[in-house]
Amino acid sequence: MEVKPPVYLSTKEIEYSIYKPTSSLLLNLSLVLPDFRSYVNDMLVIVFFQKSKEDLCSLLTDENVIAEKDRLFENFYNFSNEIIEQILEKSEESISDIIDSATGQPINGSIGSSIFSVDDIHSLVKYPRMSVGNCNICLHPKWNSKSYPSVMVTTATIDTLNSIFERYEVKTF
Repeated sequence: MEVKPPVYLSTKEIEYSIYKPTSSLLLNLSLVLPDFRSYVNDMLVIVFFQKSKEDLCSLLTDENVIAEKDRLFENFYNFSNEIIEQILEKSEESISDIIDSATGQPINGSIGSSIFSVDDIHSLVKYPRMSVGNCNICLHPKWNSKSYPSVMVTTATIDTLNSIFERYEVKTF
């Protein structure tokens, strides 16, 4: 269930939206993120999309595509860790983790017995999917296959998240 619709943060060149996972997704998340099992009812999933300079449907061995995926992952990794630090400052009891887009496994916590997949992202955002070889990708409504999805999971409240993300939103007068 969507809690916050997509918002583009031009200061970070990233779009985010926030979701309360469905019961079936919660089951998978408890397997992906064993550190969250005690907090399963408090979880929120933040889905990020970044616009890519490359069509990510291109050959997966293309050096430009690989470099672009690395650049986008690094941008996501740095920004999401910035967000996690701010969550901890506001709410020390909250836990958060980011999912490695390549492996579907948590980066900071214990590795579970399942993975977070493009199908899981699709179950939240409802964007179309496309198969490329053995890989599925989400097609962003504006950027199509020139988009890079990433995921962060947290037990922070929506109010805490809104106050953090507000700092990055560009105000127009």
